[in-house]
Parts: sequence; structure tokens; C-alpha cells
Amino acid sequence: MKARILDLLLVASVFWGGAPSPVMAVVLTPTTLEELTTSADGVFLGRVIQKESVLDPERKLIFTKYTFSIERTISGAPASTVVLTELGGEVGDLGMGVPGSPEYELGEEAVVFYRAGKQRLMTLRWSEGKFRIVEGGDGSREVVQPSVGVRMPLEAFATRVARILAAGGKEERK
Repeated sequence: MKARILDLLLVASVFWGGAPSPVMAVVLTPTTLEELTTSADGVFLGRVIQKESVLDPERKLIFTKYTFSIERTISGAPASTVVLTELGGEVGDLGMGVPGSPEYELGEEAVVFYRAGKQRLMTLRWSEGKFRIVEGGDGSREVVQPSVGVRMPLEAFATRVARILAAGGKEERK
């Protein structure tokens, strides 16, 4: 699969650029909830209230800024809003897609594990740090993140994260 993706990137490079150019790739190993929890600078439950894509000053990259209204801070500094800046987006007729980079929609609710960069906050470990909130069969809210192997009620998830933090990164099994 990895070789197929790199082949497609090389073909695209030749097609659009006329000659092969260096290609960068990121390969992520599966992450556990324990690793995400202990690596994160913060974790929150929030809803996207604003989405804005911008070009960087050199006009080489597009970033999308997502503003979240915070319902609950699970770990990290409490705030009423948080702005995450992710690679990719659309500005006018320009678009930039970045495989693995999380995308959020207006009104979307999620639990987000984030890290602080030099000048911005971003989702931890690309899209692995984004846990969607969906409605459970009984009308309750559930947290879902397939690549990390999580689907559970929101309250149980928040309790599990708190237990991981209290145990110094090693979840105590009962």
C-alpha cells in the first residue's frame, strides 16, 4: 500500500511538474489511547464554530484555522475557545489536500488531543488525535476513532483519559 501511494505521488509529480521532484511521505504507526493522552499538551471536547483557510505569506502552503467552542477541558489549560491550525484547505480557486491531516466541519463536535507548535496549536498525530462524537443507539453521545480502536460512551472515555493521566500514562485495568 505504501509503495502504491509513493508511485502515485511520483506519477503526479511527473504529470504536473514535467520531471520527478522530491516527494515527502509520513508513515504513522498505530497509536494507543495511552500514547495520545500522555503526549498531548491538552484534550478538549468542543464544537467547530468557525473555519477559515489562509495562504502562508510565501504563498506555498494553505492552512485552515478551526475555532472550537469548548464544552469541557479534559486536560490542559481551561479555555472557552481554542483555535487549531491544520495543513490543507481551499483559498479561492487554490486547494491543498494533505493526506492524514484532520479536517473539521462547521458544527462538528469532537474530542481533540492537541499539541502546541511554535506558533500554533494543532491536532496531535494528524487525524489520530481527532475523536468524532456520534449519537449512540440510546441517544447518548459516543466517542469514535477507528484507527485508535475506540468507540465508547463519552463519559466513559473522559473517565478513561483521566485514569490514564492519574496513573502516569499506564492505564490501571480493573
